Amino acid sequence: MDAVAQIDDLPSDEVSFDPQCLPDDMDPIAESGELTDDQTACLGDSLEVVTSDFDRDRISLVLVADAYARDDMELWEERISRHLEEVDDSNPGLALRYAMHLWLAEEPDAEETARWADVALANRAAWTGDVYNGRVYSAYKFRCAAGQSLWREAEVEKSQSPGESAAMAAAEQKGLTRSCAIDWYQFALDTDQERGLPRRLCRLAGEKQRCEDET
Repeated sequence: MDAVAQIDDLPSDEVSFDPQCLPDDMDPIAESGELTDDQTACLGDSLEVVTSDFDRDRISLVLVADAYARDDMELWEERISRHLEEVDDSNPGLALRYAMHLWLAEEPDAEETARWADVALANRAAWTGDVYNGRVYSAYKFRCAAGQSLWREAEVEKSQSPGESAAMAAAEQKGLTRSCAIDWYQFALDTDQERGLPRRLCRLAGEKQRCEDET
């Protein structure tokens, strides 16, 4: 018996897909938002038992795509949150899309927007070319907007409950906003994109010198 055959005969700890809902078969159906209840349940069950991270990612993305195609944003938010929290938190496209969704909601969640925009920026190497430039710019835009909101909240808290702790929290949020604005401005400068917004935020956060075009 050759070595390959011996290896193939070894028992595997990984659970394979349910043949009734293979991701490759379900993907085109999900892209149209037409998964049946049985197919959705089958995928959900597979997600619970499949052990391979790669395979769990494939299953979860099918479910995310189906919810998005249905324009069921409540379900989409539930599924994309699960994907990022439990399956793969390194997908910059999903992280950015989720950050945008959280910020543009009727009641924006600044803290979670900042969190997922940071994740998108941390994993931006997955993007290339014009996609890289556009999405990184957007990630900075939403990260800085959320940061400014958190800074504003901290300043309100400081005025309402004066004290060292509140003052330190406000100073920290201001510093984070300033750093974000500087990075956003520098990226916009390097990629020849609109710099008015990051420049104004720089100045608002007490930074001017590092947010001016070189002459």
